[in-house]
Amino acid sequence: MNQSSQRSPFVTAIAWLFIVLSGLGTGMTTLQSAMVFTGFFGALPSATRSIELSVQLVLLGTLCWNIGMLITSLALLRRRHWSHRVFSAQIALAIVVLAGTLVLGLLHPSPLPSDAEGQYLRLLRIIEVTSVVFPLLLGAGLLWVWIRMQRVDVRSEFGA
Repeated sequence: MNQSSQRSPFVTAIAWLFIVLSGLGTGMTTLQSAMVFTGFFGALPSATRSIELSVQLVLLGTLCWNIGMLITSLALLRRRHWSHRVFSAQIALAIVVLAGTLVLGLLHPSPLPSDAEGQYLRLLRIIEVTSVVFPLLLGAGLLWVWIRMQRVDVRSEFGA
C-alpha cells in the first residue's frame, strides 16, 4: 500500500484537533505564566501571595503538558512510530486526572455561601453542575478517542 492510502481521516482529524487545542493552551498558559512570574499580581494582599508558588508550579506543569501534547500531536500527524504510544499515554493520563478531579470534587464539595442570594446563588449552582458535567463529558470524549486509537487499523498506520 502506498503512504497516502494508509492515512486514516480519523487520525488526521484528531491530530489537527489536538494541534489546535494544545497550541491555544500553550499560548494561554505562556501568557498566564508571564503574568504570574513577572509579579503582575504583586498588588495582591500578603495572604493571597502565599499561593503564588503553587500557582507557578501548576502553570509550569500545564505549560509543559501543552508543549508535550503539541509536539506529540505534530508527530501523530506525521505518523511517527513513537507518537501513537506517547499520545495514547497522554490521553490515558488526562482521563485519570479528570477522574481524580471529579472524585475529589464530589468527595470534598465546596459549600455554597449561606448569604448568597438570587442571581449569585443561581450562578454558583450552575458552576457546581458544570464542574461535574464538564469532566464527565471531556473524559468520555477522551476515552472514545483512546479506544479508537487502539484499533488495529489505526495502530498499523504507525508500524505498531
